[in-house]
Amino acid sequence: MSLKQYVFQPFKFQTIHSSNEVFTLPIGITDGIVCTDNYLITYEGSSALKSSVNIWKFFFDSSKWRRVRCKGVPQELSSFSVLLSGSLIILYGIPHAPVSNNRVYCGNLDHENKPVEMAMKEIEICGSLPEPRKECAQGVVLDGKNIFVVGGAPGNETELDVFQLDLVNKSWIQLYSAYEESDLVRDSHQIVFYNDRLFMFNSRPSTNDVPYNFSKIHTFDLMTNEWEIFPAKPDYSAPLAGYPINRNGQNCVQCPKNKNFVYLCGGHNSQKALYDMWLLDLNTIQWKYLPKCIMPVAIFNSHSMAVSTNGRLCCYGGRFDGDSVTDGFTNNITTGWMVIPKLEVICWEAVVFYFKDQMVASTREELKELGLPIKCYNRMVEAKSAGTFYSLSI
Repeated sequence: MSLKQYVFQPFKFQTIHSSNEVFTLPIGITDGIVCTDNYLITYEGSSALKSSVNIWKFFFDSSKWRRVRCKGVPQELSSFSVLLSGSLIILYGIPHAPVSNNRVYCGNLDHENKPVEMAMKEIEICGSLPEPRKECAQGVVLDGKNIFVVGGAPGNETELDVFQLDLVNKSWIQLYSAYEESDLVRDSHQIVFYNDRLFMFNSRPSTNDVPYNFSKIHTFDLMTNEWEIFPAKPDYSAPLAGYPINRNGQNCVQCPKNKNFVYLCGGHNSQKALYDMWLLDLNTIQWKYLPKCIMPVAIFNSHSMAVSTNGRLCCYGGRFDGDSVTDGFTNNITTGWMVIPKLEVICWEAVVFYFKDQMVASTREELKELGLPIKCYNRMVEAKSAGTFYSLSI
């Protein structure tokens, strides 16, 4: 019997983890994952079904989950965003009940395995705080020392107010008020930061399910504090009109290596769930259809996406399965390389492909004897620790 051979396949997606053993994907999750080159991180979010809430890591090298060793994990956030700045993980969101001010927590992942135990601490913030937003309503993005928050629902209406949180001065500033501007009443969107602008995707009135059209892109100019609309250029080689099919429930993510690239994936058009992947170049506002980047299953609503610094796109969770828009949620992790990484990354992928089980079963001393580069050795040591805190109390 011939052994399987490793083949590096960029722009091709595969499911690397499919399990219901760890935890149920929280309904209403928004921007719920971030990832490094070594692992994916998610925060569960509060719900009435859970007695405790945790932060979790999924290690690419061992394909296993582990609960992050951390004190003070907030138990009350139901609508939230997970942000990552170096080794700092930031949680931004609102409590499950009762509704009160948005909250910001921060912890240092470098402290997880050190004598100084990792702890999530709430940041005390002043200034013009955003009113609490309902689930799946606000767009949140981190750039340097600033968090930008767009839209949401402070009451029965949804508005494109824009707020900026300076993490150094710990102060909120309101950059724009969209009060009573009906053309700027939107819900359920993602935003990215590029060249002093916020680009918004999947903006739609919250009172209906009309699929969003991608022929125009809403942008907020941080120099003038004004909204603008840019016409997008179609990909004439793509099917239909050269734009992503009108849809809701998709996700968008920015590539950290090529920050002008934004990837759009999944969603539904009120008739069927979608498999496709698109790229928008923010320099030219040009759409490009990526026919090779097809998801293994159609996915929509509540899936989260992140791209590692070396170009691995990860998609976690969401609703799935064929043409139905009423099926259940999944814990699947689907990945694909959107950038050709360095040769050392591809070589390490090959080593893991052939010897993952042996390395996971090895002791630290045995791993040292293999002569692994120190960076790879440290990766595998941490990945081996996954599974120790695998169960979840619900």
